[in-house]
Order: sequence, then structure tokens, then C-alpha cells
Amino acid sequence: MKKLPFLFILVFMLVVLVATTSLFGLEKQTKLPPCCQDQDSAKKKSDSSKDLEIYQKLLITKAFIENGKVMVMGETDLPAGGKLKVLVTNGGDNAEQAIIKEKTVEISNACFTATLSVSSFPETQNLIAEVWFDPKVQPAGISKKVPTSGENLVGTAVESTDGGKIMKVTQPVVAK
Repeated sequence: MKKLPFLFILVFMLVVLVATTSLFGLEKQTKLPPCCQDQDSAKKKSDSSKDLEIYQKLLITKAFIENGKVMVMGETDLPAGGKLKVLVTNGGDNAEQAIIKEKTVEISNACFTATLSVSSFPETQNLIAEVWFDPKVQPAGISKKVPTSGENLVGTAVESTDGGKIMKVTQPVVAK
């Protein structure tokens, strides 16, 4: 019975101490040492990349040859004004594959179209259309939406390179 007032006083003092500390802002201030402040600001910068829109669609919808010209058409969710490299290759293995023609086109209204003259190749030859999006070679306005590392590129068309991510799709060219 004699211990009850003592416990009551002890609990009361503890509550007063906690209330006073938070009331007067005496809680422990955690300031990072100078060596860790840069890491903290880098973390905040990387958190801001979460605000970037995700891009995942790069698709060739048609790739055909007619009258010595290869026509490559497709769809994408990449930003308008972005640059795509369109290649026509001979369809060989990587060691034997040769670029026949290439062209840079601009994305407009979520679509792209490229016409490449390949008149010196028979329409029956195995040709492959390739479309590449490389964030490192984009205009400044696009680089703000897709950083050069390609960190906001996802999906089946994404390939990792030493310098970051790119998007690449291929499709056989058919005779029309």
C-alpha cells in the first residue's frame, strides 16, 4: 500500500517530463554529419524521379517492302518529338548482320513512320526492320521526360546497355 503513492508520483513525473520536452521543442534534433548530407540530398533527388512518367510501349505495327521501298510504321507511348532510329538489316546473325539503310524519324501523335529506299535488294530477301529509342541522343525537351539513363523505360522492348536503358523492337519485313 505504501508503494502505490510512490508509483503514482513516478508515473506523474514521467508524463510531465515527456509533455514538457515536446511542448517546448526540446526533442532531439537529428542533424546529419556533413559526409552524409550529400547522400541524403541524392536520395531526395532520386525520389523525385518517381514523378517521371513511365514509358513501356514501342511497337512495329507494319513492316513491308513494295517497289524497292521499305515502309515501317508503329506506335509508342514515348513523348512526341522524341527521335527513333529505324534500321533495315539483312536479317543475318549478329556477326553477319549488316545495316542496309537507316533513318531517324520523329514521334508524332504516338506514332512513327519511316520510308527507306532499298531498291538494290530483291523483295524476296530476308530483311528485318529495327526501331531504337536511345535516351542519350534525344532533344533537350525529351531528355527532361526520359533521362539519359532511361530509368523510366520498362517493358519487353527495354534492353540494358553499359550506358543505361534503351528500347528496341524488331520485325521481319514482308513483301506486299
